[in-house]
Amino acid sequence: ENAGIDLPPVHELALRWTALDPNPSIVPFIDGLNRASNWDEFRAAAALFDTPAQNLLYADVAGNIGYQAPGKVPIRSSGDGRLPAPGWTGTDEWVGYIPFDELPSTLNPPSGYIVTANNAVIDDDYPHFLTADWNYGYRARRVVDLITSNPGLDLDGHALIQMDGYDLNADYLRDFVFSAAGVQSGPAEVALETLVLWDLQSPAESAGAAVWNATWRNILSLTFDDELPEQVRAAGGSRWYTVMHDLVQEPDDPFWDDVGTTSVENRDDILRLAFEQAVTELVDRLGPDPLSWQWGELHTATFENESLGRSGVALVEDRFNRSDFPTGGNEDVPNATGWTATEGYFVDWLPSMRMRIDLGDLSRSVAIHTTGQSGHSGHPHYDDMIPLWLAGDTYPMLWARDQVEGHAEGTLILTP
Repeated sequence: ENAGIDLPPVHELALRWTALDPNPSIVPFIDGLNRASNWDEFRAAAALFDTPAQNLLYADVAGNIGYQAPGKVPIRSSGDGRLPAPGWTGTDEWVGYIPFDELPSTLNPPSGYIVTANNAVIDDDYPHFLTADWNYGYRARRVVDLITSNPGLDLDGHALIQMDGYDLNADYLRDFVFSAAGVQSGPAEVALETLVLWDLQSPAESAGAAVWNATWRNILSLTFDDELPEQVRAAGGSRWYTVMHDLVQEPDDPFWDDVGTTSVENRDDILRLAFEQAVTELVDRLGPDPLSWQWGELHTATFENESLGRSGVALVEDRFNRSDFPTGGNEDVPNATGWTATEGYFVDWLPSMRMRIDLGDLSRSVAIHTTGQSGHSGHPHYDDMIPLWLAGDTYPMLWARDQVEGHAEGTLILTP
């Protein structure tokens, strides 16, 4: 059944977005944030931030930690803004914005830590509507598990969290696939054993991650492509993790049936076929030996120059882009390197910067960027950080003047 609203014969569509309101300047926010020396000044700066809504985290040398969600979030007279509303009736107007002091915020929570990874930061008792599009929390849950299992966490421990690729989706579904796959032979037998022995981590060199992710992609396609239109097919990610975790509990749910066949398929039929199709795909792409398969051969990252990287001229793109780097991580793990199941395995978003700050000794702080410090394509520092980023390595952040001067390659003097 289709749902919607009745429109006049001649109508227009309009969009209202807080970023399009008059004079939403980010400069006062940045200036205030740079000058803040305590929690109250940090929040005062955050109150100047309009859009888009963000997760802001706070820590200081006195040992305080905090979280603040800033932004202008509308309060609506009805509805939640997810669907078009009749703008000519006056019944669906914005009536104001959520007051800053009512936006999610915390200082020094009893847990001793704060985790935000696009997951919900409110509970059902929160009085306002923020969004319905939270991440479903798999990444945040894994981070919490790693923090609580290591109460003496130091910088090295944080490095392990940043590069962690433990796949909670596979942890939940793998036994269902193993049971459905039954007895296999040839490469499929080796691939199934590889999947069973897999440690659920997702480094670039992992054969188990390659088998699982190819299987997962085929599970989504075989389960939903016959029933969903192309525009809304299962692209992967935390929402589809949750859908599938519920669906496997119903082995005869109609979604398992392939409407294009005369037989009626159930859960195990689809899971077995998904695994077998994944093996066929991997043999074709990576060779006949499953033990030599590597997730990073499928999951590659390309760093595309925003100005000239899409010029359409191959020589220009080759000069400015850096492509096809085997990459570890996965869609919803702490080392979040996303991919879209309807398009392939290539990386389409990633954590472009990693940073670890020691507030007890700032000179021990480290960071890394995906490409390099220079924007000039012929410069040695244009892309020299890529291999470090891929490996989870970092550069020291130089805080003291003697550190900076001791590592300087040159000096740029700016005169008014």
